[in-house]
Amino acid sequence: MERKLKERATNHADEVRLLYEEMEFQINEERRKTVAEEVVRERALSMNLQNELKQKERELERISQRQVALEKQVQELSSGKLEVRSENAQLVQLNQSLAEELQNTQKDLEETKVHVEAIERQKLQREEREQAEEEARKLDLEKKSLLRQLEMLREVNRKLRDDKDEAQQRNKLQTSTPKQRPPLFTQGSNVGKYFPEAEKHSEVYSNLHNLEEVRNIQRPKFEVIDE
Repeated sequence: MERKLKERATNHADEVRLLYEEMEFQINEERRKTVAEEVVRERALSMNLQNELKQKERELERISQRQVALEKQVQELSSGKLEVRSENAQLVQLNQSLAEELQNTQKDLEETKVHVEAIERQKLQREEREQAEEEARKLDLEKKSLLRQLEMLREVNRKLRDDKDEAQQRNKLQTSTPKQRPPLFTQGSNVGKYFPEAEKHSEVYSNLHNLEEVRNIQRPKFEVIDE
């Protein structure tokens, strides 16, 4: 009887372990799916920012080249063509405008770089936080599984002790009243050859089996809620 109960307890513990492994697998799949979607969005945003950054750099290069050309043109006009002073003044003004535009473009470029660096830092912090949360969740699931298995083993041990005490009490009663011994039972178990209460022991086994089936049917479904 103890061996059968231990086997049932072991099978039940295996079922609980498989259930927790399945739950953990589903949680990990959902988390990986969410992380993958976030990575895709962040990658798209990063690519857009990189493209914008490259565009700003190209614009900066174009403006710089244009400024150099205008400065060269101004120097050539100033060297010996006094008759074109008005045009020279316009070129100087244009050069100033280009210098201001260049300064604004450089400022925008620096802001874009800062934004990209901030996104990269946030991404790294999020990945580290998710890894820590995943480790804590695994430890919590393992702890709950071990506690439930310990409680199941305690319950099986209590049942075994109760059955053992009951069998000993019945043996004492049979020994003290030999004249009222009922017919021996031999069907289903060899215990009936030696104990007159073998049929009741068979009923105990049946009740234990039914109790185990009820536990399996009414076993609650655990749901992990992300905080």
